[in-house]
Amino acid sequence: MRNRYSTLLTIALTGVLGAAAGHTATAGNVPRVALLELYTSEGCNSCPPVDRWVSELPQPQFVPQRLVVLAFHVDYWNYLGWQDRFSQRRFTERQQALVRANDLRTAYTPQLVLNGRDFRDTAEIEKQVARINEQSPSVNLTLHADRKGPTLTTSVSVNPVAQSTQEPMELYVALFENNLESQVQAGENRGKRLQHDYVVRILIGPVVVTPDKVMHREWQIPLAAEWKTADLGLAAFVQSAKSGEVLQVTTRIFQ
Repeated sequence: MRNRYSTLLTIALTGVLGAAAGHTATAGNVPRVALLELYTSEGCNSCPPVDRWVSELPQPQFVPQRLVVLAFHVDYWNYLGWQDRFSQRRFTERQQALVRANDLRTAYTPQLVLNGRDFRDTAEIEKQVARINEQSPSVNLTLHADRKGPTLTTSVSVNPVAQSTQEPMELYVALFENNLESQVQAGENRGKRLQHDYVVRILIGPVVVTPDKVMHREWQIPLAAEWKTADLGLAAFVQSAKSGEVLQVTTRIFQ
């Protein structure tokens, strides 16, 4: 699967983001794209099969053209003796907010969340994504990125286009990395070599979006030396501040 993933990733790079020059892409005049969030941990022995499942979703026609995937590694498994190097407290906090929005009793891993809703029937993924794609997005997103050395200049424009879009909204930007591996030395996955894709390295937000105004924001994102530039990507998404429903998402991969 890893070689197949690399080949398809190369195809997806064509015409997207160059390494030295900026490139702009707009999500306007396109169907609504879905966002699939995976909440996972290297300390959870039931997580690796779901990690593999998201990595094996077909590309590029399905991911990322119709569905964007982001993997958030939570930190509450770290107490078992293995520190997940990809985990962050704020990812746990994001999952807890989604637990409240979905009226769930507790957080759990692995958890899949599709457009802000708890999602458990993986056999229905294509059907549910098709349902979302058929809807008109209520916001348009423009994502721009320009890498110069160890810094990524990123800008996003949000244009609410539906007259009915009066609910409070929030913008997030995620920098993620593919083709990652860990040799786990302790905990429930002791002795296993785990592989990960779509791992969120940086999450920016929430940034308040005014329903009746076009918004433009820019960030300077430092790139860590150990991150593999050819495997990095960006995603920007807008969600309802009340329900957590994702209203639109766009992504770009660069090398």
